[in-house]
Amino acid sequence: MPNVTESRLIAHDFTADLQGNNTGSLTWRVHTDGFMNPSDVLYSSYTSAPDPVPRRGTYVGEGMYVLSTTVRMEHQQNKLIWVLTTQTGKLPSDTNENDAQEDENGVFNNPLRRRCVWWMERSPEVEERDTDALGKPFLNSAGQPFDTKIVIERHQPVIVCQKNFATLDEILEINDENENKINRSTFRSYSRYRVLFKGAEASQPQYQNGIEYYTATMRFHTSPRSWQPKLLNRGWAYKDKPNGVLIPATNADGSLAIEPVLLAADGTKLPDGAEPTYSEFNLYLTDDFNSFTGDP
Repeated sequence: MPNVTESRLIAHDFTADLQGNNTGSLTWRVHTDGFMNPSDVLYSSYTSAPDPVPRRGTYVGEGMYVLSTTVRMEHQQNKLIWVLTTQTGKLPSDTNENDAQEDENGVFNNPLRRRCVWWMERSPEVEERDTDALGKPFLNSAGQPFDTKIVIERHQPVIVCQKNFATLDEILEINDENENKINRSTFRSYSRYRVLFKGAEASQPQYQNGIEYYTATMRFHTSPRSWQPKLLNRGWAYKDKPNGVLIPATNADGSLAIEPVLLAADGTKLPDGAEPTYSEFNLYLTDDFNSFTGDP
């Protein structure tokens, strides 16, 4: 798997000194030894030397946090260069000291009672295509596929949730129970099977008003289609009758078929013009994700 080979701070606006005095931004240039998903570049950069990128949610003093880090890819001298820009500032759930003192419920004084903070990122994905946007297959003038693969890059929304927890074990438990599960019911407007929980990242221990806590950043990857595969039911052989013997698929002249034949649900061959059938599989366990939508 490709790795981060170099990380170097290249710019800052002198208002973000990571001491919590002002909002602002800092920028790193990161080299990798191969293509990586931008989110993997970010995660790997957390521990890269000599300038590790601070995690989102990292407390930097005086009520200031790392709010977001964007990743941009560049090509320079046949190298993969990634530019990461970190924004610092106050969390949306924070308030000024006077407001905190006036809050009788102690929500702002107690970081464990703050509401979930939600936002959206976009994750690029590379997809191999056999047809163009209008459904026209990529065939040469002889009707044969090209020897060049056609790929496109598309971006899918990533739903992000940030929430504080009293212990690191609580965040570890979230990963143990929910990582790589998909939604069994509608989750934030996405129908079932279209949201995949990719896990929770935990901050270093934070301290505020004498309370120790950890900030979990949880990511849910969305898909325009179901995460559960739905495969066209076809094969190179079919049954002569339900629970019968397999017969190799052939052409009209009796030669072996050059493409698989469509199958019925019982394994027999579908007649010409019949609606194709599909088989569904459960690659992922499901969850309703209710634990992520509740606030303290």
